[in-house]
Amino acid sequence: MKPILVFFSACVIAAANRATVQESTTEDAKKIERAFSGKQQWWNVLPPDNTSEKIGDGVSVYAHIIYDSNYTGVTNRRDKGNSEDVTDPDIPMEDYFKKLFEQVQQYFMNHSINVNFTIRTVSLMNNLSVFQGNWFDEMKTLKKVEDYGHSLAESNNTIFYFYTWTKHLFAAPFLTTGRHHSTSDVETSGTFCSAKTSAAVIRHYYTSLIYWTTVKSTAVIFGSTHFARFSPEDRKKMNQTFSRCPVHISKEPTEIPEIPSC
Repeated sequence: MKPILVFFSACVIAAANRATVQESTTEDAKKIERAFSGKQQWWNVLPPDNTSEKIGDGVSVYAHIIYDSNYTGVTNRRDKGNSEDVTDPDIPMEDYFKKLFEQVQQYFMNHSINVNFTIRTVSLMNNLSVFQGNWFDEMKTLKKVEDYGHSLAESNNTIFYFYTWTKHLFAAPFLTTGRHHSTSDVETSGTFCSAKTSAAVIRHYYTSLIYWTTVKSTAVIFGSTHFARFSPEDRKKMNQTFSRCPVHISKEPTEIPEIPSC
C-alpha cells in the first residue's frame, strides 16, 4: 500500500505544479482526500518550498474581513468524519479569523513569501450579497465589495475579504458552461498595492479552518497565476507587485542625547 500512496503523492504534486487558479479544484480536493482516507488534506501533501529567493520582506497586508449571516447560519457539520479539522463553533469571530490568517501567512512564508498579515476589522454585513434566482451572483457581489472598500479610502496594501456560506451556488460557472458545479472564490487580479481596490468573495465553511481558498484568492490578488506551487514567473510578478507597496522596516530606537546640566 505504501508504494501506491507515494506514487499518488507524486502525482498530486505534479498536478499542482501544472494547475492554474482558473481550474476547478473542489472535485480534485475531494478525490485526493478520499485517496488519503480523510487523514490528510491535499494542501498538506504538498511540501513547503523555502528554497526560492525570499520576496515580500517588510510588506504588510491589511485584511478587512466581512461576512454575511449565511456564513454563520449553518449549524450542522457536513462531515463528522473530519471533526479534527473543525474548531469550536462558539469561538469568537475575531479569534477564528486570526487563526485562519495565521495559517494563510504561514503558507506564504513556507514558500519564501514573507508578507505579514494584520486583520484590521471583522464585521457582519448583509447588504453586499447579490442573488440571481437560485444562484449567488459572486461577480456582482465582488463589485459591491470593491465599491465598499473604495469608499473607505484605505491604503493600497489593504484587501477586503467577503466570506459567505450560502446554499445557493456561485452563478458564473453554470451560466458560462451550463453545468451544475461551483467555484469557491472570485477576486480581483494583480490589484494589490495599486490604484485599484483589492477584494475577494470566498465561499468558506465557518469553523473549518480550511485556508487554501483564502490563499488562492490572495495569490491572485498578488498577481500570481498559481497558488499550490508558485512558478518563477509567478514569483516575478508577485515581486513586482510588492515593489509598489509601502515597506515597513523596524528601526533601532534613537538615543535621546543627555541634556547638559547647568
